[in-house]
Amino acid sequence: MTSGGSVGVMRRALAGIVGLSPWDARLGHGSFVTVEFGREVALGPKWVRGEWHLWVYGAAWKLLAKDRVIADADGVREDLAVAIPRINGRSVRQINVDDELTVSITFESSFRLTIARGPEPELEDWRFNTPDGLVYLFGPGDRWRSLRHDEPDYGEQG
Repeated sequence: MTSGGSVGVMRRALAGIVGLSPWDARLGHGSFVTVEFGREVALGPKWVRGEWHLWVYGAAWKLLAKDRVIADADGVREDLAVAIPRINGRSVRQINVDDELTVSITFESSFRLTIARGPEPELEDWRFNTPDGLVYLFGPGDRWRSLRHDEPDYGEQG
């Protein structure tokens, strides 16, 4: 397991989704968001995930269309459930990770998902699974770590 590290490591990890189109982007429990990229991976008889898997659960996130916020973590659940799937099928054009570990994913047709630190100082904000078996966990605060999905302290996936 690795803690700390550089923004560059995350930029390289997230760069793998540039050019991919998300599928099954959806609202989960509360304001949780999951987004799948790449080929389908069967994790059980009724559970399929993307080889790249983004799960946002404690972060301050927002979805923009042409620089206008159309959904955010504090929005009305019914509106979020309609807005989030709008990125499905729109390929990722650019990824940016700033020094505060705020991530900005730009999709075709001027959609952008931003993920920033969450309001809870003691909780993780989001995680990102890669095809090579690594899981990046962000939060609390500016902390992050990576581990293999088969390590004992990995916990449940979103």
